[in-house]
Amino acid sequence: MAKRIAIVTNVSELAGVECARTLLRDGMTVVCHDAGFGASSARSEFEKAHPGLLACAEEEPGALVQAVIRDHKQVDVLYSNDVFAAGFAPIEDVSLEQFRATLEGLLVMPFALCRALAPHMKQRRTGNIILFSSATPLCPYPFSSAYCAGRAGASNLAVSLARELAPHNVQINAIQSQFLHSEIYYPRALFEDNPEVKSYLHTHVPMKRLGEQTELAELVSFLASGKCNFVNGQQIPFTGAWPGVPAWPVKL
Repeated sequence: MAKRIAIVTNVSELAGVECARTLLRDGMTVVCHDAGFGASSARSEFEKAHPGLLACAEEEPGALVQAVIRDHKQVDVLYSNDVFAAGFAPIEDVSLEQFRATLEGLLVMPFALCRALAPHMKQRRTGNIILFSSATPLCPYPFSSAYCAGRAGASNLAVSLARELAPHNVQINAIQSQFLHSEIYYPRALFEDNPEVKSYLHTHVPMKRLGEQTELAELVSFLASGKCNFVNGQQIPFTGAWPGVPAWPVKL
């Protein structure tokens, strides 16, 4: 059987490296995308630091997909590891340029990747697409309208596309993450070392801890495996049972 080929985008962000390593462990050829990979030195440094992972110079979604098909003849798995800083601000302080940049990172990028991959996967009648999104739109925070809009769009993109591509045996799901340890969203120094923030975590997250990147990587591994494609068109929470509900105030 031919080796399966996976693309992991924005590999240096969030749990990108951990997910790429796990797919490599699963026997896949893993081609990685990152904003800095246009420089050959950055690609060489990455591949030296992470033996077995391949760095691709292409940054634009269509060019990335075409380069992987050209070099490896196929794409079986896409893990669209989309990221953009979640700023908090009143809507009147969010410029249209900031809003467009948020949507570009969280919604336009995965749309463009899926648009480029869909004909290839439909023709081959196989493919597994995983979009990294957020559970924040399930319980939106105030002052995060731009971020919530982008993440909600990506989650629903997965559902709509699954209904479009399922007849072609293509699986697409969104992971709705919350409280995953990462330096951009949930750094340990803040959420474990700061007593006030740690108290917030323990109050609102029933598991009373941050999610580990290795845990997310195992979920990506399952969704990429092709072993259960009937799990399709789902928005899968990765939240430690957030949002928590306080105990009933009186004894019944």
